[in-house]
Amino acid sequence: MESAKSALASTKRTHAAIKKHEDDGTSPDSQELREWRTVAAAANKELSRMVKKLANQEERHKVEMAMINDEVRGELVDREANNARVAERFRMQLERENSSLCFDRALNSAAVVEASIAALCPHVNGMSSGTVMLMKTEKHV
Repeated sequence: MESAKSALASTKRTHAAIKKHEDDGTSPDSQELREWRTVAAAANKELSRMVKKLANQEERHKVEMAMINDEVRGELVDREANNARVAERFRMQLERENSSLCFDRALNSAAVVEASIAALCPHVNGMSSGTVMLMKTEKHV
């Protein structure tokens, strides 16, 4: 960061010197031209370093976001698999008992699970497919 500030200060001084020569209508001497060339080279080097650093940060950000997305996707797959297991157990229990009491218990259980998930993560996408299935089943019972 210090080298960036130093490069900016040097280019600012060089710009002021060039403007002074333009305003006065004078030509810079060879020593001044060498100093300007050195300043331009240093500024270019610093700019190149900063561009590389930015590119590295962007690449790191992409990798981090890909890792986060993979983790979230994995969690969603686990959640959907659990929903499928719960739905299958519910279907089997309904076939065995064939009563509305079973359905009410399953609906209440699904609501409790959804509320617990919502309490853990405020970014829940709404009801899961298991709850939606229960709601559809309620209309048919």
